Amino acid sequence: MTRENIVITMDVEWDHKKMGGTDAVEDNIRDSILPTYRMLEHDVKEKIVPDVIREGDIRINQETNTAESTFKVLISKDLIDTESGGVNNLPILLGGDLFVHKHIKSLRTTSLELPKSFFSQFSGPSFGIDQIRKKLKVKNRPLVSVMVSPVFGFGPEQYAKRCHELFTAGADIVSDNQLLVNPRSCPLLKRSRAVFYKLQKLKRENKNGLYSINVNLTKNLPYYINKINDMAHSMDVINYVCVGFNAFVGGISGVEILKDNTNLPIEVHVGLHGVISRFSKYKISLSVFAQLFRLIGGDLVHSQHIESYIGGNSINSIFKDEVKNNYFSLTRNDEPWDSVKKSFPVACVNISPKAIQLNHEFLESQEKLNEFDVVYSALSYVYNHPRGYLAGVKSLRQM
Repeated sequence: MTRENIVITMDVEWDHKKMGGTDAVEDNIRDSILPTYRMLEHDVKEKIVPDVIREGDIRINQETNTAESTFKVLISKDLIDTESGGVNNLPILLGGDLFVHKHIKSLRTTSLELPKSFFSQFSGPSFGIDQIRKKLKVKNRPLVSVMVSPVFGFGPEQYAKRCHELFTAGADIVSDNQLLVNPRSCPLLKRSRAVFYKLQKLKRENKNGLYSINVNLTKNLPYYINKINDMAHSMDVINYVCVGFNAFVGGISGVEILKDNTNLPIEVHVGLHGVISRFSKYKISLSVFAQLFRLIGGDLVHSQHIESYIGGNSINSIFKDEVKNNYFSLTRNDEPWDSVKKSFPVACVNISPKAIQLNHEFLESQEKLNEFDVVYSALSYVYNHPRGYLAGVKSLRQM
């Protein structure tokens, strides 16, 4: 029987004089990622310890005394206990101690391939792109999402009024800022109830929208989710509500808890990802995490765009590939992803009409991507608009 592997692709640059030859590099990669399993190699009957395969030639830079090559790390699926939260531990495999290895000059984890059996254990998004569009009654255009601002200072009623204004101005989705969870001035459940009353009004006006509630809680998450579910059902606004969660702050397993405890769409925030995915020498590409977020149930997943700050001042070919791979990870439908609903990429940070236009043109030029299947999540542009925040929302809808 063919053993199923998790395959991690890494671009590694090392000091070839101090670290030794190719064999030494491969051994270090193997030992640094899963040292425990490496030590247990003599105890297992089958070869389920990590394997490392070098792809292509080693490129040597004599001026810097460094060598660079691409490696694929093969880790047996049998080593990952997916039933009790193994997916939450997968990021540890994406570089491990190699990121602090004294002779590794740069390490970029660029891709992740998951075995087919994973897809029988994780069902992916409950709604995905098609069902989100159906809820909003929107076809063949990108969606516009606006975060509520100011983050702090509003009471529940003021906050709800601002949400209704944003919907009326044309926002498809109105979301809590990631910083707003359960403050005394605007508690989560009171805030939700106040906004739900405005969603009832929106429904009477024959308008559509999704309110994304930030539930980035580490304590009593199932309790709050059940309360929100019950409230949304009893107030008959269940089709107007989704929940937001930061997988980097609350943990990947938090998304799994949401999936198990709610019948609402899940928006996965990725604040802090820049620490991991922005810098070119040591990084894990956001597209790698995007696959995991989609697999465990993210209906909307925050992503890069061609004008986002992650790329710096110049949009180079490497960054374009990052954006392309990020969107492809969330919307691909080749095997085995054809059994999983597509997640909506949510382009965030520095969203403006110019950014939307550039990103639209870029996606349009990519063969396997749909330029309309993206949510543009705006903040600063809307609230800094010279004619006010409502005009800011309307100008985004005109794109």
